Amino acid sequence: MSDEYCWQAVNLDLSHVKTWDGETVVYNERSGQTHLLSLFAALLLTQMSKQRAPASSSSLGGQLAAEMELERDAEFEQALAGSLDQFEHLGLTERVPQRTGEAAPVRATEHPPQSTRQLDRL
Repeated sequence: MSDEYCWQAVNLDLSHVKTWDGETVVYNERSGQTHLLSLFAALLLTQMSKQRAPASSSSLGGQLAAEMELERDAEFEQALAGSLDQFEHLGLTERVPQRTGEAAPVRATEHPPQSTRQLDRL
């Protein structure tokens, strides 16, 4: 996975992320949509929402693999890339160019609503 870009959550309020009986849902206040997340996706999104600055997919994957005690094999990398792409499509995260030696980009606050789409179980 290329680290040409960094990723950041887009104004995600963690009070809108709920887990019941091992299932996690996230409510996107901007779009009015609710999405069902796998454990993998839920931990990744929560991790991203706590980041103060955009993070590379490599950094996000390293933290997630350590937290879940998983090996970073091809299946893991595929799940990571798929989750990041789906989060972006749903308007939960955004991809920003990696800037070497510059200040971190400012988080965007306005995005058009996204269509309803349930994340695949990873």
